Amino acid sequence: MRTNVLLLGMLVSALAGACGDKESDSPEGAAGAAGDSHSATGGTAGDEQKATGGKAGDDHPATGGTAGDEQKATGGKAGDDHQATGGNSGDDDDDDDEAGGHPGAAGSSAAAGGDDEPEPGTAGAGGAPDPGRSGAGPGGSAGDSGDDGGGTYGFSIRAPKEREVTCSENPMGSTDPALLTDEDFVCTFAYGSVEGYVYVQATPTDCRMLMGATPSSYDATGWISVDGDVSQLDGISYDHGGNHFNNTFEFDYGDRHYRIAHSTIGFGGRSCQPPDCVQVFEEDATTLVEDGCTKERTLPVTCVAIEEAGVVPSLADTFAPCPGDPNYSEEAQG
Repeated sequence: MRTNVLLLGMLVSALAGACGDKESDSPEGAAGAAGDSHSATGGTAGDEQKATGGKAGDDHPATGGTAGDEQKATGGKAGDDHQATGGNSGDDDDDDDEAGGHPGAAGSSAAAGGDDEPEPGTAGAGGAPDPGRSGAGPGGSAGDSGDDGGGTYGFSIRAPKEREVTCSENPMGSTDPALLTDEDFVCTFAYGSVEGYVYVQATPTDCRMLMGATPSSYDATGWISVDGDVSQLDGISYDHGGNHFNNTFEFDYGDRHYRIAHSTIGFGGRSCQPPDCVQVFEEDATTLVEDGCTKERTLPVTCVAIEEAGVVPSLADTFAPCPGDPNYSEEAQG
């Protein structure tokens, strides 16, 4: 009996010693520190990661990100939300289909967090026009650029238009409108101490029907440019010059009235080039002061018709006597 009691006491002592060796802990993975809960080895206490190698507190579906960001692919900086790699921190480009760029690569690249618009005229700006070039519009504006030729001389050049005009003189009695074109000219101008350029816009308003529609009246407006200063002309009128197109125009400037006309008329009484000379009158527009449109052409000018799209040709003096002009016949020369 004493033997049985002794053996029972020894068993109890052995069990008690085994239970006191160690406090209870229950890590689910080897090598974890006290109190952490890891599904994989090697993590730091308190974090919860789905893959190895991340820092404390982040929640990444893929490796390599910096704490606090939420990314769908690797390599982005903190705070961005890109579907492709390489974006700057803080921007939110939903349209970035390729790495590193803004939609269309238009204009300058935006800084972090910016919302810059593309700069006009740069790549991808959609063909923004250059604001420095202008050619259409009423005359009188200085500084517009010219196309091929002599420039605009301070005038704002309009593009001549084709207009529908009903002829008041029509032997056939037709009321169908005729198509007539604006007749606009730029000319050199020089008289006394004044040198410059003249620009006239002539818009047809009436016609008479002969073998075809011949313009008979115009609304005319004109400007003069002297030393770069542009001013509107008074007393301006324009005459198509009948079926032979011997056109002229007149205006007041200073204390004189001027008429730009032709010094040579060829076969059939027809001009062969734009007006080429000046006649000077008193203010009454009747008393002739100087006729620069004789054969000697003592007051020469050079005029050019404005071409389609408002192009001003070169004002080079290409004057030549018209074929058939009797003033230049051998008899007249002799």
